[in-house]
Amino acid sequence: MKKFVIKILVLIISILPRFIRIFFYDLLKPFSQPIFQILRFAVTKHLFQKCGDNIVIGSNVTFKNWNGIKLGSYVSIHEFCYLDGYGGILIGDKVSIAHNCTIMSSSHTYSQPHLSIRDNPVAKEKVEIGNDIWIGCNVRILGNSIIHDRAVVGACSLVNKTISANSIYYGIPARFYKNINLTNN
Repeated sequence: MKKFVIKILVLIISILPRFIRIFFYDLLKPFSQPIFQILRFAVTKHLFQKCGDNIVIGSNVTFKNWNGIKLGSYVSIHEFCYLDGYGGILIGDKVSIAHNCTIMSSSHTYSQPHLSIRDNPVAKEKVEIGNDIWIGCNVRILGNSIIHDRAVVGACSLVNKTISANSIYYGIPARFYKNINLTNN
């Protein structure tokens, strides 16, 4: 019954103009109760370039450049996260992003000396996050970063490169800590 109601909500909301859906998202943003998580999913389902099922978006999550973000299924994005899809963000299935994380898919350039740094072009820098990932709280993921499948990024880390599959990384910048044991002992 719950899935049916969510599908009906998504269908009804999807016919609204994009700016109205973004407005509704902003109205729903500060509330943490489960009903608001369901409503946020219904509102955002068609705002992203791609959006799977069973998405949980916590309160006060900010999205910029929605159409550059692709979400798989079973993704949770917890409170106070910031995602900017200007250069493209791809998030796979079964990904958990803890509170206060930032994912930036662009960066400011400073290649044109006749312009102030603020007025220099912004470079698009894609971010790819694989399947079965856990991103700890306060992690910053910068453009041109790739996190391969089944990885953990420890709290307060800065990701600015490629994270190997089946591994744990942490630190500033994020460094390899150890492999995730793939056998059952």
